[in-house]
Amino acid sequence: MLQFTLENKTDTDYGIQNKSDVRFVARFARGGIGHDQFAADNGNKAGMYLPLFIPARDKADFQCYVADRDLPKKESTESDNVFHERLRAYLEKSYGIKGWIIFDERNRYQIELPRWSDKPIKQP
Repeated sequence: MLQFTLENKTDTDYGIQNKSDVRFVARFARGGIGHDQFAADNGNKAGMYLPLFIPARDKADFQCYVADRDLPKKESTESDNVFHERLRAYLEKSYGIKGWIIFDERNRYQIELPRWSDKPIKQP
């Protein structure tokens, strides 16, 4: 599971109730986007946990998941932040994934999830 903090900078509450209202896609280092390229091999898939609600001018945590048979497991001594960065590094190295995007087709929004760090987080 990956977690992001999303900020709603508008004056209107924002929410996603159903997966059918949005597309959750990967942004690739080579350029372009897509979910099918990631999901095509070995039954891998990615998705998001819903519902999502972000009040106007506020922040909320957003969680998504990646299913991959070779996905690293969290070490007992590892903090969540260190583990999440290790997951992100694995996705970038293994699939060329540089980030994630939510396309809200109903509202015509494109939500770029925050880019993860280029520098590994050190364990405290």
